[in-house]
Amino acid sequence: MDWDKLKGFYSVAESGSFTKAAITLGISQSAISRQVSRLEEMLDTPLFYRHARGLTLTEQGETLYKTTREVFSELTLAEREIKSSAHEVIGSLTIVSPVAFGNSWMIPKLPEFLENHPYLQLSLKFSDSAVDLTTYDADVSISGIEGDGETVVSQHLITVPMRMYSSREYLLDNGVPMTAKQLDQHKLLVFGDDPIPDATDPDYLLKLGRPEGDPREAYGSINNVYTLARMVAGGVGIAMLPRDVADHCSGLVQIMPEADLPKGSLYYSYAKQLSYSKAIKAFYVVEWDRVNTLAFRRTL
Repeated sequence: MDWDKLKGFYSVAESGSFTKAAITLGISQSAISRQVSRLEEMLDTPLFYRHARGLTLTEQGETLYKTTREVFSELTLAEREIKSSAHEVIGSLTIVSPVAFGNSWMIPKLPEFLENHPYLQLSLKFSDSAVDLTTYDADVSISGIEGDGETVVSQHLITVPMRMYSSREYLLDNGVPMTAKQLDQHKLLVFGDDPIPDATDPDYLLKLGRPEGDPREAYGSINNVYTLARMVAGGVGIAMLPRDVADHCSGLVQIMPEADLPKGSLYYSYAKQLSYSKAIKAFYVVEWDRVNTLAFRRTL
């Protein structure tokens, strides 16, 4: 059934006048009269009784009017919901974050974010390993790995300063290294096989002050930043850690503050096909911009 003819019929039935309906729809009276007449021809039945005092719906017209009224009512409601949801963040969002960043910065921010976006279903996965966003195992990855721009889009979140730490107990037992050369005599802990999420050169301590191609041997490796920090705080040895992690782990002592250590970065990455996602934009633009400009910079 022709939609324009139905709309014309409904407007005439609502107003009880071809003239009023024509004004409402912004077309001529003759045009809307033709629409109704052709609809009657198509249905092979009159829809209005036409008389000097105006128009009255026939029995068949009344049936069609009730149906179209329900349809237009549902359409109006749907239009309102769509317009309303155009400004709402709805659906689901799965995020993979490094354990340290997730606990230090993400968790404290979630209550406010979820309160502002009550229709969003959020799923968090904490992992210090890289995730393949092209397989859609997650919508967003927060890591030190920047996307290629072709299949994965990345936006810079924060710059992560790295520092060298040990424990007071370890230093009392083994002495305090004052130069890079003296690190040869100490137990150095490094991150495990996977790239550390927020450091550009996780094994840097093994190379600091050493001839090129002749690194030190690590005393041990751990593939979780928080666990690495706790091992150092427990007196096992010396490690390079992100400053934000160290600030949340008691028992650590910074050593060799003058050492020029690499800085890492965290990137907010997602598959290019998801660039339209309001949820992805909301989580980055609203929440982590605040982390970057407020919370994190206060610790630098």
